[in-house]
Amino acid sequence: MTVKTQENPSQQATALLVLLAEQREHYRELKSLSSQQAQCIRAGSTEDLLALLSKRQSVIDSLSKSNAQVVPYRESWPSICEVIDPAQRQRVGKILDEIGQMLSEVVEQDERDRVELKGVQAHIGTQMNQVNRANRAIQAYGPPKTAPKIPTFTDHQG
Repeated sequence: MTVKTQENPSQQATALLVLLAEQREHYRELKSLSSQQAQCIRAGSTEDLLALLSKRQSVIDSLSKSNAQVVPYRESWPSICEVIDPAQRQRVGKILDEIGQMLSEVVEQDERDRVELKGVQAHIGTQMNQVNRANRAIQAYGPPKTAPKIPTFTDHQG
């Protein structure tokens, strides 16, 4: 989508507000999914986490499309800003602030989740090493793998 040249700055600002409101809703959904992601990680629910990540990717794809539509307005924002009324300018600023806040919260939650997942991974690695050591210890007390088999039947008449 490009900024329509026949639109006056007020119409452009209105179109931008519609697009930004759409983005805000996508960020709200992303923030909600981010919270659910943290719950899945804490619960160790891998299948739910994978399903959630798929939903999250869909929201991110929608955000990318929406952002592409906002770019032309962002590029012409200085000229739009000169002629629109202060109320529209303030609404745009408010929505942008909300989007920035939500994005910041999602990024912070993702970082906490990354650290938690790294800890889970390290814990699982430690458990696997312990299992391997236990298996080696059990094998050390068992019969050798190359030991000859004791015959089950013997010829005593000889």
